Amino acid sequence: MRAPTLRVWVLDQLGRLDVAAAANYAARIYERMDSADEWAIALRNDWRAAAPQGRIEPVRLRALELLANPEWAKQPSVGFLEALDLTVATMAWEAVPRLEQWLDRAQPGTLRTGAWIALDRLTLEVPADFLPLLVQNRTWLASQPWLRAGLVARADLSVSREREAVEMYLRREDITPAEGGKFFELFPNVSGTVSHNLVTTSRSRSLAQAARLDGVTLAAVREWRTQRTFPRWSDELVAAEGRLAESVASAKRGGYFQP
Repeated sequence: MRAPTLRVWVLDQLGRLDVAAAANYAARIYERMDSADEWAIALRNDWRAAAPQGRIEPVRLRALELLANPEWAKQPSVGFLEALDLTVATMAWEAVPRLEQWLDRAQPGTLRTGAWIALDRLTLEVPADFLPLLVQNRTWLASQPWLRAGLVARADLSVSREREAVEMYLRREDITPAEGGKFFELFPNVSGTVSHNLVTTSRSRSLAQAARLDGVTLAAVREWRTQRTFPRWSDELVAAEGRLAESVASAKRGGYFQP
């Protein structure tokens, strides 16, 4: 992030030069809430010292404290938005309802974008942990069904916990035909999210990885269709099988599958 003040720039440089000293100084920043940008740098500095030691809980609580400041959210600075990455790094599940609230059209556009990216990054960072929670908590993203469909569609069915989450999702009676249809249109969702992340690393699928996911998903779709596992989604399964079969055939011609 760019430093909006000299003080933020100095805090940033301290974090680059002396990780331990910067983490210790972060405690002084937390004593007052007069700058979201200073908090963002403090959280980053704190994380760099805490993560290698497995002490992420204090950072997680501070990240949630930042999110709870209504004035900072009302006019979000660049630092505030980038600090949402700490909810991803610390796996702060409690942030999901607040992030969903920020997706409302009445909220500032930058805040809505930041919330969407944070939710997507949370899914990409720890899908085997996050997707089961997303599917089990029926109130999560109930106001954003298409986003929920897109996040669940990021599942890798070769991972048992992610497959179980998808199957639970498809069994939920509250999933509307429109949401289910969107899920099957996107599945598997390998689109990329472009963002500047304070502490986490951006994740994107290579063409070979995308081809593998198509193959795994095609096998599961065929199994579900032939065994009539999800009779409610029979039409969507047929359409998904046709689409995925074409994708897998194209990937084979391109050399992304071994003969």
